[in-house]
Amino acid sequence: GGIIGSNKAIHTDGKLNLSCFTEKDIQALKISNKLGLKMVFLSYCSHADDIIKLRKFFNYEIDVIPKIESELGLKNLENICRNSNSILIDRGDLSRHIPLEKVAFAQLYILNIAKSFSVSVYVATNLMESMIEKSKPTVAEINDIVGTIKDGAVFNSVKSQQDNQYAVPRDMIATRIHENSGDYIVKPYRISFEEDSADD
Repeated sequence: GGIIGSNKAIHTDGKLNLSCFTEKDIQALKISNKLGLKMVFLSYCSHADDIIKLRKFFNYEIDVIPKIESELGLKNLENICRNSNSILIDRGDLSRHIPLEKVAFAQLYILNIAKSFSVSVYVATNLMESMIEKSKPTVAEINDIVGTIKDGAVFNSVKSQQDNQYAVPRDMIATRIHENSGDYIVKPYRISFEEDSADD
């Protein structure tokens, strides 16, 4: 047990029959409709019905990007993709619902299913987190981002809740990876070295 702070959540293995939207969510969506909001990210989307219900709060077309971060969302992924404009993979929350060693395979599964429906995918959380404390990412972290791009992700969200002095260089590195990823993936990257002049 313990105290739950503001903006925190809990995870339970039990099956709870809860509404997708709280009263606070409903009020926020009504305000969003009045303001003409064009895009909504839907946290913990478990069913396609969640997306359909969300769209009914708006009297115009909006882009809905459900966050896949639960086992139920994985099970209903195809119907979710049919009703979505894009998909966001929240690896952090997903790792609380499925075994950690399965998260990478779940990510690849989501990317492949979304691709079959021509739905773009964003990958979020646990990206270059070493830069919370260090000025440079690890090689493994760079490979992680390149791997997600190669597998079909259109964007990697590297924002951390613990942004600090390295937030800007971290974002610049991520941007450079994305800007250069096209040539690297389309054709093998060839590194050329200039030969040193022979000493006379």
